[in-house]
Amino acid sequence: MRAPTRSPAHRTPTRRLAGVVAALALLGSAAVLAPEEVGTAPAAAAPACPASSGELLRSVPGTGRAVALTFDDGPSAWTPQVLDVLRAKGVRATFFVTGDHVARHPDVARRIVAEGHVIANHTQSHPQDVPGSVPRGRFDQLPGATQRDQVDRASRTVQQVTGVLPCLFRGPGGHQSSTTTRALLRERHLTNVLWTVDSRDWQQPGSPSRAAVDSIVRAATTGGGSRPVVLLHDGQATAGQDPDAHRGSTVAALARIIDTYGARGHAFTTPDGRAFPPARPPAPEVPVVADVDGDGRDDPGLFSAGRWSFTSSRTGSPLLLGFGAAGDAPLVGDWDGDGRDGVGVARRGVLHLRQSATTGPAQVVLRYGAPGDVPLAGDWDGDGRDTPGLRRGTRTFLAQQLRTGTASWVQDVGGGRDRVVTGDWDGDGRDTLGVVTPDGRVVVTDGPVQAPFPATGTRRGAVPAGARVAAGDFDGRGRDAVAVLTTGRPVVVALR
Repeated sequence: MRAPTRSPAHRTPTRRLAGVVAALALLGSAAVLAPEEVGTAPAAAAPACPASSGELLRSVPGTGRAVALTFDDGPSAWTPQVLDVLRAKGVRATFFVTGDHVARHPDVARRIVAEGHVIANHTQSHPQDVPGSVPRGRFDQLPGATQRDQVDRASRTVQQVTGVLPCLFRGPGGHQSSTTTRALLRERHLTNVLWTVDSRDWQQPGSPSRAAVDSIVRAATTGGGSRPVVLLHDGQATAGQDPDAHRGSTVAALARIIDTYGARGHAFTTPDGRAFPPARPPAPEVPVVADVDGDGRDDPGLFSAGRWSFTSSRTGSPLLLGFGAAGDAPLVGDWDGDGRDGVGVARRGVLHLRQSATTGPAQVVLRYGAPGDVPLAGDWDGDGRDTPGLRRGTRTFLAQQLRTGTASWVQDVGGGRDRVVTGDWDGDGRDTLGVVTPDGRVVVTDGPVQAPFPATGTRRGAVPAGARVAAGDFDGRGRDAVAVLTTGRPVVVALR
């Protein structure tokens, strides 16, 4: 959707909504809910971490044979392969992740949690060689305020993306023994985990070899005693390195490491000897598109159980926020006409909207629809402000104003199994409708929302069946396009 043209001194930036497709609950007509009824809690309340002494944990507590496999510096493009091996072997592990890499790979971080592994804090940016540290390269000798910022931002990032509050910590390079660091971890209830054996996979060459794999296996399975914590890596430490650089030797060595410890009778456990969390079915990931920075170009993203992740089209940087909960349907639009899209969710027929893509309480709450309706949003009349709509069966009910009330327009669109997308396909400032069929056929029309569908200016295209599809103005030229979201990057579909 574009803002209307104004005098040059007051021109509103070109902006867009997202034709958000979501098969969850939304909208209708009834009474406004009171603000205190807004529910923007995370999908599940994060349990408090147990008290921590802050002292170094070098091996798994307890008696008998046990081993904790731990992976540092991820997630990265290699982490899914690590997860595949663990799943095939029926083994769980602990991942000490950096906040920066979680923001880069939010879907992988959510998979770690979904498959019942432990996700832990490895600082936000893995500072090792930071000016001002004494001596240089030691995290635990950085100023206390810097350490707190690194630890707290990492925990916040992990919780925003996964809904899980980390309870374990490992310092960059294992530098975590200073009095300041131990006091910080004790205050934050973070268990301070070092390791018993170092696989030294961090010093392996950048391409796999039998010698490198043998070296990792030998180092990881030697000299650890009866309850070792094993150090491995599924990513590279900092942005100065390629965070997705080669970890193929670690992946190739992992099955042999697991088999060796299994043959010795070791049980696989967490570093602190607690039970692994239960695996959880992954929450649906719904494609969303929004102009989060107001530059006139839409940014692709995903919504999953109250967790939003966008990639800025201007900077390439990730934006993470928490708003909503599991079971909510996402909704995106420029509700106040300021040129920036805000986020929203539909919950049991009630809309909870924010005027920006930020975490916080809902600023607009209204009822429009009923549970089971599919939410829509668009600038139906070209006034520069987005308003809601809903799809029920094959009918859409679209509102002209952002308030509780009856629909202004009703339109039959597509078949009952089709997904609806909304967009300004011809650049006239008004959003109209389109559909994506289950077999991947795309039909959009320039006809106004009160006209029969399809109407004037019908264009057609095709996408892979089951693809993540959304609509947006990805080049900032004022016309929306349908695109497939692949690893966060929109691939525009040709429409003819």
